[in-house]
Amino acid sequence: MLDIMMLLDTNHLSDIRKEFMEAEDGLELEAFVDAMLKYLSSDGVEQKHLVASLCELFAQVDVNGDATMEWDEFYEYIHEQGMAEADIEKASMMKYNARKVWEDRKLPKRVETITYYQDTDWVAITENNSVELILYDIVSRKEVQRLSHKAAVLTSLYIDNNGKKYIVVSTCDYVLTVWDTQSVWEASGFAVVSNKPEPEGGPMMVAADSQMSLMWDPETATLYSGGVNGHCYMWDISTFESKATKMLCVKDGHKSSVKVIHNVPTLNGVLTGTLDGTMMLWDKMGSKKPRKIYKGHRNGIIAMAYSSDLKMIVTAGIRDELFVWNPFVEKRVNELEGHKAAMLGLHLAESHAGAYQLLSSDKNGVFKVWDLRSLECIQTFAASPELGGMRNYLKVTHKNLIIAANNRRFQEFEFSYSNTPELTDDQDMVCALYNEVLPAPLPALPRARLETRSVHLGSFLSSLPSVLHML
Repeated sequence: MLDIMMLLDTNHLSDIRKEFMEAEDGLELEAFVDAMLKYLSSDGVEQKHLVASLCELFAQVDVNGDATMEWDEFYEYIHEQGMAEADIEKASMMKYNARKVWEDRKLPKRVETITYYQDTDWVAITENNSVELILYDIVSRKEVQRLSHKAAVLTSLYIDNNGKKYIVVSTCDYVLTVWDTQSVWEASGFAVVSNKPEPEGGPMMVAADSQMSLMWDPETATLYSGGVNGHCYMWDISTFESKATKMLCVKDGHKSSVKVIHNVPTLNGVLTGTLDGTMMLWDKMGSKKPRKIYKGHRNGIIAMAYSSDLKMIVTAGIRDELFVWNPFVEKRVNELEGHKAAMLGLHLAESHAGAYQLLSSDKNGVFKVWDLRSLECIQTFAASPELGGMRNYLKVTHKNLIIAANNRRFQEFEFSYSNTPELTDDQDMVCALYNEVLPAPLPALPRARLETRSVHLGSFLSSLPSVLHML
């Protein structure tokens, strides 16, 4: 069936209204079809198809079923249709509902780093030059464990390797320590599994310099690490040994500290970003020379995001830089402007209703949501001044939370998509009924809402909230 409203010339709405007003009791089907045919741009469509679509439109709009259509009914319908595109855009946007700032005074007054462990409720907290890594349950707001090392902690990473759950910790003595967390699930404490002495007396995972960044690739079961002098390693987590002398050759690789490593499986590669503002794309299984070198940041790169659908890389610089890259071109293609402070991080939002969105944040506590198709900022929100700035933020996807953090103070933002009945509901239907008079199924949804939709077009007709108790 045709989308008949696309053929309507809205400049003639006053003329159409006049047709309705001349009929005191509204237009019957035949009169409605005759009136509408005058103001439709047929654009080569046969009249029989126009008439058929107008008859279906009449059945949809005549909601009271009196076989006549009043102007109020028609105008309300075209108003809803005119808002359809805006509703789709609205539905693709997330709502971020701020909660109150809270503080845990048991945590250190001065926190250096906070790292979220993906798919858990845990964050890792470090103090400056501390040998301890504090594991903290961000949901129940309590400390889980303190892991002690022989040197200051630099960074850490949580790994789920086919059910074996590890925490990898990099320290400034060049050592990577792997902790087995399975014992903590059994409430009996952590066990070190990687830095047992070899026959020569040294630990098994030792790099040539301090490793500043870590990345896990579950597909190849490989741990990647990037060092302060530009050295990058690939580690076999099953044997706790390096898979190669170096993943990147010093001569053709980075000359500066590797701050971030990002997996790009659709390109079968790994992206690395450094404090000198250089980004490189490498073969995932190792290479002496990078496939691509991207330059443009005036300062170091601290975060990356990659959209496999759009084939787009976004990088955040130490200051307020947000650059957009085509992975096949070694020059940036655009810059996202709007942040006024040093960047903290990037996260891709979950794809929804055709949306491709990026969340960015800075140290002033400002968050921005970007539409990656138009490269426009579509939302801006900020942490409470009570937080006192922001040192980091965490995205706890399975709890639908964004958490702004500053030392031992936190503020949560619960995120959800807007609900518009004009679009397919996010939740499963309970049942569907068919109306023989008006050809429309009636799907009942879990949130006690009843919808009517056209069988032929699939378009939304109406919504009746809070009716589940009537079924």
